[in-house]
This record gives sequence, C-alpha cells and structure tokens, in this order.
Amino acid sequence: MKTGQYIKQLKGGLEYRAFVPNTLPFNIHLNNELQTLLTRAHSALGRLDGVSEVVPDVDFFVRMYVNKEATLSSQVEGTQATLADVLRAEAKIRESKGPSDVKEILNYISAMNHGLKRLDEFPLSLRLIKEIHAILLKDARGMEKMPGEFRTSQNWIGGTTINNAAFIPAPPQELSRLLDNFEKFLYDKLPIPFLLKIIKWE
Repeated sequence: MKTGQYIKQLKGGLEYRAFVPNTLPFNIHLNNELQTLLTRAHSALGRLDGVSEVVPDVDFFVRMYVNKEATLSSQVEGTQATLADVLRAEAKIRESKGPSDVKEILNYISAMNHGLKRLDEFPLSLRLIKEIHAILLKDARGMEKMPGEFRTSQNWIGGTTINNAAFIPAPPQELSRLLDNFEKFLYDKLPIPFLLKIIKWE
C-alpha cells in the first residue's frame, strides 16, 4: 500500500527528496493477511492485559517501559546514553564520567509522563503535542530550535548531512496541511479498526 510519495526539493547539488504522506485516512484493503495480523495483535494485547493483573506493581512496570522507550527513541537521534545511565541518573548516583546526553532522555521521560497525565483532562491535539515538545527540548540539545513550536526548516533522520540521511520527512511548507489533517483524523467517525488507526505506516 502506498502511503505517500517522495517530493524533490531544491536543485542541482542541493537536491534531495522529502517524504510527504498521503491524506489520512489511507485507503486500507482489509484482506485476509491484514485480518490475521489484527487478530494476532488483539490476542497479544489481551495477554498483556492479563499480565497486568498479576504484576505486583503495574506503575513500576509502565515506568520502566517508558524509560526503555525513551532511551531507544533518543538513540535514534544520536544520544549515547544507555538505560543503565538513565536509571543511575534517576537514582542520583553520580559518576565521574557519565554520558552528557542523559538529560535528553530524562526530558523524554518527563515529556511522555506529562502527555499521559494531561490526557486525563485534555484531548490529544496539536496543542498538547506542542506542550510535550517544549518539555522534550528544555535545557537540552535542540533547545534553540523553537521548543513548543512546529519546525520551520527541513530536518532529517540518520546520516551526517541531508544528502546521506536515512529518512527526510515532509518539508516545512507542507506541515500545516499535514498536521491539520492528522488532528482531524484523530477524531473522525470512520469505522477504522483502532489498531490500524494508531499504527506507524512505513
């Protein structure tokens, strides 16, 4: 299934291709293979829900999961700190030569926890995403890049320059349209299975 297209940006030696996703919702064909995957996913969620009934401290389990997710996601951005480094920092165990980018992961954890708490009183929205982003970049790498605001310049993931990047997301001039479409998609009434609605499409 095609979920978007690569659009050429700039020209000559500066040319690159940025990925622009299609308008949501994507045209999903619920065939036998996809239905089987959905059934397996629902079964796995059921098992996870069952485990939550026997885990002595569910909050601790969730906290450790958030810490691990924060570490892995931050490493995509180039941080070198490990989960052990994060746990030591949270326990205030000082080391003579700890990684300098633990702060970024701690911010990620704070941002995640803030977002989860806010969902009790505030809907998932572009406004909430901005709040989370402001916490994510507070006093860390990228704090000069408009914390709490959507970007106005091109970024990329992986690679040392945009020319050898692993992935280049949508150019800034497309963001307003795409984000508006995303927010509306969150609350539309189309009969789309929930797991398909939240999935990360490649």
